[in-house]
Amino acid sequence: TPQKAAQPNWPQPGASPQHDSMAEEIRRLKEENARVRAESEALQSRLYTKEGEVKIVRDNLARTEIENTQLQERLSNHVSTAAATREQAEAGLKSEIERLKTELLFQKHEAKTAAIVQTPTRTVGAPRSASVRRTDGVRSLSSGMDGYPEFGDFTSTPKRVLTKSVVSSPATPKLHEPQKRDQSVSTSSLQSSELSAPLLNILSGISELSSTTFGGLISLSVQLSKTVRGAGSIDEFHDLSCTTLHHVSNAGSYEQLEAILQLLLQAIDQLQDIRNTWFLDRTECTDKNGVAQSRSAGQIRASQLSELVCETMQTSVRAAAKMRRGSRESFVCGRAIAAHVRLLVRVIGLQPAVAFDGDTWTAFDPCMFGPHLTPGLHLHGLSAILDLLTALIQVSPHTWTLLRDAPLHFESLLLSIIKRLRLAFSANEPRMLDTQRKFLVLIASAIVTHETDSKQLINTMHAFVRSLIQWFLDEYHALSGCVDKKRMTVLCEHLKCLNVILSEVEDVVALLGGDCSPLFFAFVAATTRVTVGDVFDSDVCELAADLLAYVVTEEQAMDIQRLAEFS
Repeated sequence: TPQKAAQPNWPQPGASPQHDSMAEEIRRLKEENARVRAESEALQSRLYTKEGEVKIVRDNLARTEIENTQLQERLSNHVSTAAATREQAEAGLKSEIERLKTELLFQKHEAKTAAIVQTPTRTVGAPRSASVRRTDGVRSLSSGMDGYPEFGDFTSTPKRVLTKSVVSSPATPKLHEPQKRDQSVSTSSLQSSELSAPLLNILSGISELSSTTFGGLISLSVQLSKTVRGAGSIDEFHDLSCTTLHHVSNAGSYEQLEAILQLLLQAIDQLQDIRNTWFLDRTECTDKNGVAQSRSAGQIRASQLSELVCETMQTSVRAAAKMRRGSRESFVCGRAIAAHVRLLVRVIGLQPAVAFDGDTWTAFDPCMFGPHLTPGLHLHGLSAILDLLTALIQVSPHTWTLLRDAPLHFESLLLSIIKRLRLAFSANEPRMLDTQRKFLVLIASAIVTHETDSKQLINTMHAFVRSLIQWFLDEYHALSGCVDKKRMTVLCEHLKCLNVILSEVEDVVALLGGDCSPLFFAFVAATTRVTVGDVFDSDVCELAADLLAYVVTEEQAMDIQRLAEFS
Protein backbone atom coordinates (compact mmCIF):
# COMPACT_ATOMS: atom_id res chain seq x y z
CA THR A 1 0.00 0.00 0.00
CA PRO A 2 1.32 3.48 -0.86
CA GLN A 3 2.37 5.63 2.02
CA LYS A 4 0.39 8.79 2.77
CA ALA A 5 2.11 12.18 2.30
CA ALA A 6 3.41 13.62 5.43
CA GLN A 7 1.14 16.38 6.69
CA PRO A 8 2.77 19.49 8.23
CA ASN A 9 2.45 19.53 11.86
CA TRP A 10 0.68 22.94 12.21
CA PRO A 11 -0.11 23.90 15.66
CA GLN A 12 -3.77 24.07 16.38
CA PRO A 13 -5.37 27.43 17.14
CA GLY A 14 -5.21 28.21 20.74
CA ALA A 15 -2.35 25.82 21.15
CA SER A 16 -0.05 28.57 22.39
CA PRO A 17 -0.19 32.35 22.97
CA GLN A 18 2.83 32.92 20.71
CA HIS A 19 1.03 31.36 17.78
CA ASP A 20 -2.00 33.56 18.23
CA SER A 21 0.04 36.78 18.31
CA MET A 22 1.89 35.86 15.13
CA ALA A 23 -1.37 35.13 13.32
CA GLU A 24 -2.79 38.46 14.43
CA GLU A 25 0.33 40.27 13.23
CA ILE A 26 0.15 38.55 9.84
CA ARG A 27 -3.48 39.55 9.42
CA ARG A 28 -2.73 43.14 10.36
CA LEU A 29 0.14 43.32 7.92
CA LYS A 30 -2.06 41.97 5.11
CA GLU A 31 -4.68 44.65 5.80
CA GLU A 32 -2.01 47.34 5.90
CA ASN A 33 -0.60 46.06 2.62
CA ALA A 34 -4.02 46.16 0.99
CA ARG A 35 -4.62 49.69 2.26
CA VAL A 36 -1.26 50.94 1.04
CA ARG A 37 -1.81 49.28 -2.32
CA ALA A 38 -5.22 50.97 -2.66
CA GLU A 39 -3.75 54.37 -1.75
CA SER A 40 -0.95 53.81 -4.25
CA GLU A 41 -3.45 53.03 -6.99
CA ALA A 42 -5.48 56.13 -6.07
CA LEU A 43 -2.38 58.31 -6.12
CA GLN A 44 -1.35 56.82 -9.45
CA SER A 45 -4.80 57.61 -10.84
CA ARG A 46 -4.61 61.20 -9.54
CA LEU A 47 -1.14 61.50 -11.04
CA TYR A 48 -2.46 60.47 -14.45
CA THR A 49 -5.31 62.98 -14.07
CA LYS A 50 -2.96 65.82 -13.11
CA GLU A 51 -0.66 65.01 -15.99
CA GLY A 52 -3.63 65.25 -18.34
CA GLU A 53 -4.68 68.58 -16.82
CA VAL A 54 -1.12 69.89 -17.08
CA LYS A 55 -1.01 68.88 -20.73
CA ILE A 56 -4.29 70.67 -21.41
CA VAL A 57 -3.08 73.81 -19.60
CA ARG A 58 0.20 73.76 -21.52
CA ASP A 59 -1.66 73.40 -24.82
CA ASN A 60 -3.99 76.27 -23.90
CA LEU A 61 -1.03 78.39 -22.80
CA ALA A 62 0.79 77.76 -26.05
CA ARG A 63 -2.33 78.60 -28.04
CA THR A 64 -2.87 81.75 -25.93
CA GLU A 65 0.72 82.84 -26.53
CA ILE A 66 0.25 82.41 -30.25
CA GLU A 67 -3.00 84.39 -30.18
CA ASN A 68 -1.36 87.06 -28.00
CA THR A 69 1.51 87.36 -30.44
CA GLN A 70 -0.90 87.72 -33.34
CA LEU A 71 -2.95 90.27 -31.40
CA GLN A 72 0.16 92.30 -30.58
CA GLU A 73 1.13 92.29 -34.23
CA ARG A 74 -2.33 93.47 -35.28
CA LEU A 75 -2.32 96.10 -32.53
CA SER A 76 1.11 97.31 -33.58
CA ASN A 77 -0.02 97.51 -37.19
CA HIS A 78 -3.17 99.37 -36.15
CA VAL A 79 -1.20 101.83 -34.01
CA SER A 80 1.30 102.47 -36.77
CA THR A 81 -1.51 102.89 -39.31
CA ALA A 82 -3.39 105.26 -36.99
CA ALA A 83 -0.21 107.23 -36.34
CA ALA A 84 0.46 107.51 -40.05
CA THR A 85 -3.13 108.58 -40.69
CA ARG A 86 -2.94 111.12 -37.89
CA GLU A 87 0.35 112.52 -39.16
CA GLN A 88 -1.07 112.73 -42.65
CA ALA A 89 -4.18 114.50 -41.36
CA GLU A 90 -2.07 116.91 -39.30
CA ALA A 91 0.10 117.63 -42.30
CA GLY A 92 -3.03 118.21 -44.37
CA LEU A 93 -4.45 120.61 -41.79
CA LYS A 94 -1.17 122.51 -41.48
CA SER A 95 -0.80 122.73 -45.25
CA GLU A 96 -4.42 123.92 -45.49
CA ILE A 97 -3.73 126.62 -42.90
CA GLU A 98 -0.57 127.73 -44.68
CA ARG A 99 -2.41 127.75 -48.01
CA LEU A 100 -5.17 129.87 -46.52
CA LYS A 101 -2.62 132.26 -45.06
CA THR A 102 -0.92 132.63 -48.43
CA GLU A 103 -4.24 132.97 -50.24
CA LEU A 104 -5.40 135.57 -47.75
CA LEU A 105 -2.17 137.54 -48.20
CA PHE A 106 -2.52 137.58 -51.99
CA GLN A 107 -6.20 138.46 -51.81
CA LYS A 108 -5.44 141.40 -49.54
CA HIS A 109 -2.76 142.52 -51.98
CA GLU A 110 -5.14 142.18 -54.94
CA ALA A 111 -7.81 144.13 -53.09
CA LYS A 112 -5.36 146.95 -52.31
CA THR A 113 -4.07 146.97 -55.88
CA ALA A 114 -7.60 147.11 -57.25
CA ALA A 115 -8.40 150.04 -54.97
CA ILE A 116 -5.23 151.86 -56.08
CA VAL A 117 -5.90 151.29 -59.78
CA GLN A 118 -9.31 152.91 -59.49
CA THR A 119 -7.81 156.16 -58.13
CA PRO A 120 -7.71 159.04 -60.70
CA THR A 121 -4.51 160.13 -62.45
CA ARG A 122 -3.32 163.68 -62.89
CA THR A 123 -1.30 165.33 -65.66
CA VAL A 124 1.88 167.18 -64.78
CA GLY A 125 3.58 169.57 -67.18
CA ALA A 126 2.64 171.13 -70.58
CA PRO A 127 -0.58 170.70 -72.53
CA ARG A 128 -1.45 167.51 -74.44
CA SER A 129 0.50 168.51 -77.56
CA ALA A 130 3.68 168.55 -75.58
CA SER A 131 5.37 165.74 -73.77
CA VAL A 132 3.15 164.48 -70.96
CA ARG A 133 4.24 162.67 -67.84
CA ARG A 134 1.62 160.61 -65.96
CA THR A 135 1.84 159.67 -62.32
CA ASP A 136 -0.41 157.24 -60.51
CA GLY A 137 -2.08 158.35 -57.37
CA VAL A 138 -0.37 156.64 -54.43
CA ARG A 139 -1.79 156.59 -50.95
CA SER A 140 0.10 158.02 -48.03
CA LEU A 141 2.75 155.64 -46.72
CA SER A 142 1.83 156.34 -43.14
CA SER A 143 -1.21 154.05 -43.30
CA GLY A 144 -0.32 151.86 -40.35
CA MET A 145 -0.60 152.68 -36.70
CA ASP A 146 3.18 152.98 -36.38
CA GLY A 147 3.66 155.17 -39.47
CA TYR A 148 5.55 152.51 -41.46
CA PRO A 149 4.42 151.66 -45.01
CA GLU A 150 2.52 148.48 -45.71
CA PHE A 151 3.32 145.75 -48.21
CA GLY A 152 0.82 147.10 -50.74
CA ASP A 153 2.40 150.58 -50.65
CA PHE A 154 5.63 149.25 -52.13
CA THR A 155 4.09 146.97 -54.72
CA SER A 156 1.72 149.67 -55.96
CA THR A 157 4.66 151.91 -56.99
CA PRO A 158 6.10 151.24 -60.51
CA LYS A 159 9.59 149.75 -60.61
CA ARG A 160 10.91 152.66 -62.67
CA VAL A 161 9.72 156.22 -63.02
CA LEU A 162 8.85 157.43 -66.51
CA THR A 163 10.46 160.74 -67.46
CA LYS A 164 8.71 161.14 -70.81
CA SER A 165 5.47 160.02 -72.30
CA VAL A 166 4.96 157.54 -75.08
CA VAL A 167 2.56 158.54 -77.86
CA SER A 168 0.21 155.72 -78.70
CA SER A 169 -3.04 155.22 -80.49
CA PRO A 170 -6.26 154.86 -78.54
CA ALA A 171 -6.40 151.17 -79.46
CA THR A 172 -2.95 150.52 -78.02
CA PRO A 173 -2.66 150.50 -74.24
CA LYS A 174 -0.13 152.84 -72.79
CA LEU A 175 3.08 151.32 -71.53
CA HIS A 176 3.46 150.82 -67.78
CA GLU A 177 -0.20 151.76 -67.24
CA PRO A 178 -2.00 149.27 -65.01
CA GLN A 179 -4.81 147.42 -66.77
CA LYS A 180 -8.28 147.84 -65.39
CA ARG A 181 -9.41 144.69 -63.64
CA ASP A 182 -12.80 143.16 -63.88
CA GLN A 183 -15.05 144.50 -61.16
CA SER A 184 -16.50 141.04 -60.49
CA VAL A 185 -13.04 139.58 -59.91
CA SER A 186 -12.16 142.20 -57.31
CA THR A 187 -15.55 141.78 -55.62
CA SER A 188 -15.14 138.01 -55.39
CA SER A 189 -11.63 138.45 -54.05
CA LEU A 190 -12.89 140.75 -51.35
CA GLN A 191 -15.67 138.36 -50.40
CA SER A 192 -13.27 135.42 -50.36
CA SER A 193 -10.84 137.32 -48.16
CA GLU A 194 -13.66 138.22 -45.79
CA LEU A 195 -14.45 134.51 -45.45
CA SER A 196 -10.86 133.33 -45.28
CA ALA A 197 -9.87 135.63 -42.42
CA PRO A 198 -12.31 134.25 -39.80
CA LEU A 199 -11.81 130.71 -41.13
CA LEU A 200 -8.08 131.10 -40.68
CA ASN A 201 -8.60 132.34 -37.13
CA ILE A 202 -10.85 129.36 -36.35
CA LEU A 203 -8.47 126.77 -37.78
CA SER A 204 -5.46 128.40 -36.12
CA GLY A 205 -7.21 128.32 -32.74
CA ILE A 206 -8.29 124.70 -33.22
CA SER A 207 -4.76 123.65 -34.23
CA GLU A 208 -3.41 124.95 -30.92
CA LEU A 209 -5.69 122.69 -28.85
CA SER A 210 -4.30 119.59 -27.19
CA SER A 211 -6.91 117.42 -28.89
CA THR A 212 -6.02 118.49 -32.45
CA THR A 213 -4.39 115.11 -33.06
CA PHE A 214 -7.85 113.56 -33.14
CA GLY A 215 -8.56 112.57 -36.74
CA GLY A 216 -12.27 113.42 -36.61
CA LEU A 217 -11.57 117.00 -35.56
CA ILE A 218 -9.04 117.44 -38.35
CA SER A 219 -11.42 115.95 -40.91
CA LEU A 220 -14.18 118.27 -39.72
CA SER A 221 -11.84 121.28 -39.98
CA VAL A 222 -10.83 120.34 -43.52
CA GLN A 223 -14.47 119.83 -44.51
CA LEU A 224 -15.32 123.25 -43.08
CA SER A 225 -12.54 124.78 -45.16
CA LYS A 226 -13.85 123.03 -48.27
CA THR A 227 -17.38 124.24 -47.58
CA VAL A 228 -16.18 127.84 -47.19
CA ARG A 229 -14.24 127.65 -50.46
CA GLY A 230 -17.19 126.10 -52.28
CA ALA A 231 -15.50 122.72 -52.82
CA GLY A 232 -17.96 120.97 -50.50
CA SER A 233 -21.67 121.26 -49.78
CA ILE A 234 -23.25 122.24 -46.49
CA ASP A 235 -25.03 118.88 -46.36
CA GLU A 236 -21.69 117.06 -46.34
CA PHE A 237 -20.46 119.27 -43.52
CA HIS A 238 -23.72 118.76 -41.59
CA ASP A 239 -23.58 114.96 -41.94
CA LEU A 240 -19.91 114.85 -40.95
CA SER A 241 -20.59 117.08 -37.94
CA CYS A 242 -23.38 114.83 -36.67
CA THR A 243 -21.40 111.64 -37.27
CA THR A 244 -18.25 112.94 -35.57
CA LEU A 245 -20.19 114.35 -32.63
CA HIS A 246 -22.02 111.06 -32.05
CA HIS A 247 -18.82 109.00 -32.33
CA VAL A 248 -16.77 111.15 -29.96
CA SER A 249 -19.59 111.29 -27.39
CA ASN A 250 -19.78 107.49 -27.26
CA ALA A 251 -15.99 107.27 -27.02
CA GLY A 252 -15.99 109.38 -23.84
CA SER A 253 -13.19 111.77 -24.88
CA TYR A 254 -14.49 115.02 -23.42
CA GLU A 255 -11.58 117.26 -24.48
CA GLN A 256 -12.14 116.25 -28.09
CA LEU A 257 -15.89 116.62 -27.64
CA GLU A 258 -15.46 120.17 -26.34
CA ALA A 259 -13.12 121.00 -29.23
CA ILE A 260 -15.65 119.78 -31.81
CA LEU A 261 -18.49 121.72 -30.19
CA GLN A 262 -16.28 124.80 -30.03
CA LEU A 263 -15.44 124.43 -33.73
CA LEU A 264 -19.12 124.22 -34.68
CA LEU A 265 -20.01 127.18 -32.47
CA GLN A 266 -17.23 129.35 -33.92
CA ALA A 267 -18.26 128.39 -37.43
CA ILE A 268 -21.80 129.59 -36.67
CA ASP A 269 -20.69 132.82 -34.99
CA GLN A 270 -17.86 133.91 -37.30
CA LEU A 271 -18.79 132.54 -40.73
CA GLN A 272 -21.95 134.26 -41.90
CA ASP A 273 -22.29 132.24 -45.12
CA ILE A 274 -22.01 128.96 -43.19
CA ARG A 275 -24.60 130.19 -40.71
CA ASN A 276 -27.02 131.28 -43.43
CA THR A 277 -26.75 128.14 -45.55
CA TRP A 278 -26.70 125.78 -42.57
CA PHE A 279 -29.68 126.92 -40.50
CA LEU A 280 -31.32 129.83 -42.36
CA ASP A 281 -31.80 127.97 -45.64
CA ARG A 282 -35.46 128.34 -46.71
CA THR A 283 -35.32 125.72 -49.44
CA GLU A 284 -38.37 123.47 -49.42
CA CYS A 285 -37.71 119.78 -48.79
CA THR A 286 -39.60 116.67 -49.81
CA ASP A 287 -39.79 113.25 -48.20
CA LYS A 288 -39.06 109.90 -49.86
CA ASN A 289 -42.46 109.91 -51.53
CA GLY A 290 -41.92 113.36 -53.01
CA VAL A 291 -44.40 115.10 -50.72
CA ALA A 292 -43.37 118.62 -49.70
CA GLN A 293 -42.60 119.01 -46.00
CA SER A 294 -43.75 121.87 -43.83
CA ARG A 295 -40.23 122.60 -42.64
CA SER A 296 -37.43 124.17 -44.65
CA ALA A 297 -33.98 122.68 -45.09
CA GLY A 298 -32.52 124.98 -42.43
CA GLN A 299 -35.18 123.98 -39.89
CA ILE A 300 -34.57 120.29 -40.55
CA ARG A 301 -30.82 120.64 -40.05
CA ALA A 302 -31.34 122.68 -36.88
CA SER A 303 -33.75 120.07 -35.50
CA GLN A 304 -31.38 117.21 -36.30
CA LEU A 305 -28.41 118.93 -34.70
CA SER A 306 -30.43 119.99 -31.64
CA GLU A 307 -31.72 116.46 -31.10
CA LEU A 308 -28.22 115.03 -31.39
CA VAL A 309 -26.74 117.65 -29.04
CA CYS A 310 -29.42 116.85 -26.45
CA GLU A 311 -28.61 113.16 -26.72
CA THR A 312 -24.85 113.61 -26.37
CA MET A 313 -25.33 116.06 -23.49
CA GLN A 314 -27.44 113.54 -21.58
CA THR A 315 -24.71 110.95 -22.12
CA SER A 316 -22.11 113.36 -20.72
CA VAL A 317 -24.27 114.17 -17.67
CA ARG A 318 -24.75 110.47 -16.89
CA ALA A 319 -21.01 109.94 -17.17
CA ALA A 320 -20.23 112.94 -14.94
CA ALA A 321 -22.45 111.50 -12.19
CA LYS A 322 -19.95 108.64 -11.74
CA MET A 323 -16.83 110.82 -11.57
CA ARG A 324 -14.91 111.90 -8.50
CA ARG A 325 -15.61 115.42 -7.25
CA GLY A 326 -12.81 117.86 -7.95
CA SER A 327 -11.05 115.61 -10.47
CA ARG A 328 -9.62 116.75 -13.77
CA GLU A 329 -12.02 114.46 -15.62
CA SER A 330 -15.01 116.05 -13.89
CA PHE A 331 -13.78 119.54 -14.82
CA VAL A 332 -13.31 118.65 -18.50
CA CYS A 333 -16.68 116.89 -18.66
CA GLY A 334 -18.34 119.96 -17.11
CA ARG A 335 -16.79 122.19 -19.78
CA ALA A 336 -18.04 119.81 -22.48
CA ILE A 337 -21.58 120.00 -21.04
CA ALA A 338 -21.33 123.81 -21.07
CA ALA A 339 -20.22 123.69 -24.72
CA HIS A 340 -23.27 121.53 -25.51
CA VAL A 341 -25.58 124.11 -23.99
CA ARG A 342 -23.94 127.08 -25.74
CA LEU A 343 -24.30 125.40 -29.12
CA LEU A 344 -27.88 124.32 -28.45
CA VAL A 345 -28.97 127.78 -27.28
CA ARG A 346 -27.25 129.35 -30.29
CA VAL A 347 -29.08 127.06 -32.71
CA ILE A 348 -32.42 127.80 -31.02
CA GLY A 349 -31.67 131.52 -31.27
CA LEU A 350 -31.02 131.21 -35.02
CA GLN A 351 -34.01 128.97 -35.67
CA PRO A 352 -36.69 129.65 -33.00
CA ALA A 353 -39.07 127.21 -34.69
CA VAL A 354 -36.97 124.39 -33.22
CA ALA A 355 -38.20 125.29 -29.73
CA PHE A 356 -41.82 124.72 -30.83
CA ASP A 357 -41.05 121.46 -32.60
CA GLY A 358 -42.35 118.68 -30.35
CA ASP A 359 -40.53 115.98 -32.33
CA THR A 360 -37.16 117.48 -31.42
CA TRP A 361 -37.83 117.38 -27.67
CA THR A 362 -39.69 114.07 -27.51
CA ALA A 363 -36.69 112.17 -26.19
CA PHE A 364 -35.55 115.04 -23.95
CA ASP A 365 -37.00 115.11 -20.44
CA PRO A 366 -35.44 117.77 -18.17
CA CYS A 367 -36.34 115.74 -15.08
CA MET A 368 -33.84 113.06 -16.13
CA PHE A 369 -31.08 115.35 -14.85
CA GLY A 370 -32.29 114.95 -11.25
CA PRO A 371 -30.73 111.55 -10.37
CA HIS A 372 -27.45 112.53 -12.03
CA LEU A 373 -26.80 115.82 -10.19
CA THR A 374 -24.21 114.17 -7.96
CA PRO A 375 -21.03 115.68 -6.48
CA GLY A 376 -19.19 114.42 -9.57
CA LEU A 377 -20.98 116.97 -11.76
CA HIS A 378 -18.80 120.07 -11.93
CA LEU A 379 -20.43 123.46 -11.43
CA HIS A 380 -19.54 124.32 -15.04
CA GLY A 381 -21.95 121.62 -16.13
CA LEU A 382 -24.61 122.45 -13.53
CA SER A 383 -24.53 126.14 -14.44
CA ALA A 384 -24.95 125.28 -18.11
CA ILE A 385 -27.87 122.95 -17.34
CA LEU A 386 -29.58 125.78 -15.45
CA ASP A 387 -29.10 128.09 -18.45
CA LEU A 388 -30.62 125.49 -20.74
CA LEU A 389 -33.62 124.86 -18.47
CA THR A 390 -34.24 128.60 -18.18
CA ALA A 391 -34.18 129.04 -21.95
CA LEU A 392 -36.44 126.04 -22.59
CA ILE A 393 -38.95 127.10 -19.93
CA GLN A 394 -39.22 130.49 -21.64
CA VAL A 395 -39.48 129.37 -25.28
CA SER A 396 -40.43 125.67 -25.43
CA PRO A 397 -44.08 124.84 -24.69
CA HIS A 398 -43.31 121.11 -24.84
CA THR A 399 -40.70 121.36 -22.07
CA TRP A 400 -42.96 123.38 -19.78
CA THR A 401 -45.81 120.94 -20.33
CA LEU A 402 -43.60 118.07 -19.20
CA LEU A 403 -42.61 119.93 -16.03
CA ARG A 404 -46.11 121.17 -15.25
CA ASP A 405 -47.78 117.79 -15.71
CA ALA A 406 -45.24 116.03 -13.47
CA PRO A 407 -44.88 118.33 -10.41
CA LEU A 408 -43.34 115.63 -8.22
CA HIS A 409 -40.60 114.96 -10.77
CA PHE A 410 -40.10 118.70 -11.21
CA GLU A 411 -39.80 119.09 -7.44
CA SER A 412 -37.31 116.22 -7.29
CA LEU A 413 -35.21 117.97 -9.94
CA LEU A 414 -35.23 121.26 -8.01
CA LEU A 415 -34.34 119.48 -4.75
CA SER A 416 -31.42 117.74 -6.46
CA ILE A 417 -30.16 121.11 -7.71
CA ILE A 418 -30.44 122.60 -4.21
CA LYS A 419 -28.63 119.61 -2.71
CA ARG A 420 -25.74 119.98 -5.17
CA LEU A 421 -25.55 123.73 -4.54
CA ARG A 422 -25.60 123.26 -0.77
CA LEU A 423 -22.68 120.87 -1.13
CA ALA A 424 -20.84 123.48 -3.22
CA PHE A 425 -21.39 126.09 -0.49
CA SER A 426 -20.16 123.73 2.22
CA ALA A 427 -16.98 123.07 0.21
CA ASN A 428 -16.66 126.73 -0.92
CA GLU A 429 -16.36 125.69 -4.57
CA PRO A 430 -15.65 128.30 -7.25
CA ARG A 431 -18.63 129.60 -9.27
CA MET A 432 -21.05 128.64 -6.47
CA LEU A 433 -22.57 132.13 -6.24
CA ASP A 434 -22.98 132.44 -10.01
CA THR A 435 -24.62 129.03 -10.14
CA GLN A 436 -26.97 129.96 -7.28
CA ARG A 437 -27.93 133.15 -9.10
CA LYS A 438 -28.74 131.16 -12.24
CA PHE A 439 -30.87 128.80 -10.15
CA LEU A 440 -32.83 131.76 -8.79
CA VAL A 441 -33.23 133.09 -12.34
CA LEU A 442 -34.61 129.70 -13.35
CA ILE A 443 -37.25 129.83 -10.61
CA ALA A 444 -38.15 133.45 -11.35
CA SER A 445 -38.48 132.81 -15.09
CA ALA A 446 -40.78 129.86 -14.44
CA ILE A 447 -43.00 131.96 -12.16
CA VAL A 448 -43.09 135.05 -14.37
CA THR A 449 -43.40 133.30 -17.74
CA HIS A 450 -46.09 130.86 -16.62
CA GLU A 451 -47.92 132.89 -14.02
CA THR A 452 -51.18 130.95 -14.37
CA ASP A 453 -49.54 127.62 -13.47
CA SER A 454 -47.07 128.87 -10.85
CA LYS A 455 -49.50 129.09 -7.92
CA GLN A 456 -50.70 125.52 -8.33
CA LEU A 457 -47.15 124.22 -8.66
CA ILE A 458 -45.90 126.13 -5.60
CA ASN A 459 -48.72 124.83 -3.41
CA THR A 460 -47.91 121.32 -4.62
CA MET A 461 -44.13 121.45 -4.08
CA HIS A 462 -44.02 122.14 -0.32
CA ALA A 463 -40.75 120.24 0.15
CA PHE A 464 -39.04 122.53 -2.35
CA VAL A 465 -40.30 125.69 -0.61
CA ARG A 466 -39.20 124.42 2.81
CA SER A 467 -35.79 123.59 1.36
CA LEU A 468 -35.46 127.17 0.07
CA ILE A 469 -36.38 128.50 3.54
CA GLN A 470 -33.84 126.24 5.22
CA TRP A 471 -31.21 127.42 2.75
CA PHE A 472 -32.00 131.02 3.70
CA LEU A 473 -31.58 130.18 7.40
CA ASP A 474 -28.21 128.57 6.77
CA GLU A 475 -27.04 131.55 4.73
CA TYR A 476 -28.17 133.88 7.53
CA HIS A 477 -26.04 132.01 10.07
CA ALA A 478 -23.09 131.91 7.65
CA LEU A 479 -23.18 135.67 6.98
CA SER A 480 -23.84 136.84 10.54
CA GLY A 481 -20.17 136.99 11.45
CA CYS A 482 -18.62 138.11 8.17
CA VAL A 483 -19.07 140.72 5.47
CA ASP A 484 -19.14 139.29 1.95
CA LYS A 485 -20.75 141.80 -0.40
CA LYS A 486 -21.12 139.42 -3.33
CA ARG A 487 -22.64 136.73 -1.17
CA MET A 488 -24.87 139.33 0.46
CA THR A 489 -26.10 140.39 -2.99
CA VAL A 490 -26.99 136.81 -3.85
CA LEU A 491 -28.77 136.48 -0.49
CA CYS A 492 -30.82 139.55 -1.40
CA GLU A 493 -31.85 137.88 -4.66
CA HIS A 494 -32.66 134.73 -2.70
CA LEU A 495 -34.98 136.71 -0.43
CA LYS A 496 -36.68 138.34 -3.42
CA CYS A 497 -37.35 134.94 -4.94
CA LEU A 498 -38.56 133.60 -1.60
CA ASN A 499 -40.91 136.58 -1.23
CA VAL A 500 -42.47 135.87 -4.62
CA ILE A 501 -42.89 132.19 -3.78
CA LEU A 502 -44.41 132.77 -0.33
CA SER A 503 -46.86 135.25 -1.82
CA GLU A 504 -48.39 132.32 -3.73
CA VAL A 505 -48.51 129.96 -0.72
CA GLU A 506 -51.96 129.67 0.78
CA ASP A 507 -50.84 129.09 4.40
CA VAL A 508 -47.20 129.85 5.21
CA VAL A 509 -47.53 128.86 8.88
CA ALA A 510 -48.88 125.44 7.93
CA LEU A 511 -46.08 125.12 5.38
CA LEU A 512 -43.54 125.68 8.17
CA GLY A 513 -45.15 122.93 10.25
CA GLY A 514 -47.38 125.02 12.50
CA ASP A 515 -46.67 127.79 15.00
CA CYS A 516 -45.00 125.33 17.38
CA SER A 517 -42.56 123.74 14.95
CA PRO A 518 -38.77 124.33 15.19
CA LEU A 519 -38.70 125.57 11.58
CA PHE A 520 -41.33 128.21 12.40
CA PHE A 521 -39.38 129.52 15.41
CA ALA A 522 -36.10 129.51 13.46
CA PHE A 523 -37.75 131.41 10.60
CA VAL A 524 -39.25 134.04 12.90
CA ALA A 525 -35.99 134.46 14.83
CA ALA A 526 -33.86 134.83 11.70
CA THR A 527 -36.15 137.30 9.94
CA THR A 528 -36.52 139.33 13.16
CA ARG A 529 -32.78 139.60 13.73
CA VAL A 530 -32.16 140.52 10.11
CA THR A 531 -34.91 143.15 10.25
CA VAL A 532 -33.76 144.98 13.39
CA GLY A 533 -30.06 144.20 13.15
CA ASP A 534 -27.36 146.46 11.77
CA VAL A 535 -25.16 143.73 10.25
CA PHE A 536 -27.03 143.34 6.95
CA ASP A 537 -27.80 145.83 4.20
CA SER A 538 -30.98 147.85 4.22
CA ASP A 539 -32.34 145.93 1.21
CA VAL A 540 -31.89 142.63 3.02
CA CYS A 541 -33.58 144.04 6.13
CA GLU A 542 -36.61 145.20 4.15
CA LEU A 543 -36.95 141.85 2.41
CA ALA A 544 -36.64 140.02 5.73
CA ALA A 545 -39.39 142.23 7.16
CA ASP A 546 -41.61 141.24 4.25
CA LEU A 547 -40.92 137.57 4.98
CA LEU A 548 -41.76 138.08 8.65
CA ALA A 549 -45.11 139.59 7.67
CA TYR A 550 -46.17 136.27 6.14
CA VAL A 551 -46.18 134.50 9.54
CA VAL A 552 -47.06 137.19 12.09
CA THR A 553 -49.58 140.00 12.28
CA GLU A 554 -48.63 143.66 12.24
CA GLU A 555 -49.12 144.00 16.01
CA GLN A 556 -47.01 140.93 16.67
CA ALA A 557 -44.31 142.29 14.40
CA MET A 558 -44.26 145.60 16.31
CA ASP A 559 -44.08 143.76 19.64
CA ILE A 560 -41.21 141.63 18.35
CA GLN A 561 -39.38 144.72 17.11
CA ARG A 562 -39.82 146.58 20.45
CA LEU A 563 -38.69 143.49 22.34
CA ALA A 564 -35.64 143.16 20.13
CA GLU A 565 -34.77 146.87 20.54
CA PHE A 566 -35.24 146.64 24.31
CA SER A 567 -33.00 143.60 24.59
